[in-house]
Amino acid sequence: MKMKTKLWYSLSFRFYVTEKEEPYLIRLKASGDLKGHGVFRLEPIGECTRLHYYWEAEPRKVWMKWCEPWMRPFFIWNHNRVVREGIEGLSDYLGTRLV
Repeated sequence: MKMKTKLWYSLSFRFYVTEKEEPYLIRLKASGDLKGHGVFRLEPIGECTRLHYYWEAEPRKVWMKWCEPWMRPFFIWNHNRVVREGIEGLSDYLGTRLV
């Protein structure tokens, strides 16, 4: 997957499913420009589903590691924008609305 961010750079990485307990749990591992792991937990609440997502990753691009101390606020802003658009895209794809 290649992801264009809201800033000037893009990231290339792959997700691998390492564990799946349908329909409530998915564990992922990432490699490439990001290295880490994540967990999706799905919780039914009435007619809705709550998604809990935990993600821990580190950038593998050297310039990102070097710039992190002073670029951190921009990286956080960028991350939040990209995640928000991803959630909205997933919601559109599933034909659901966000609550």
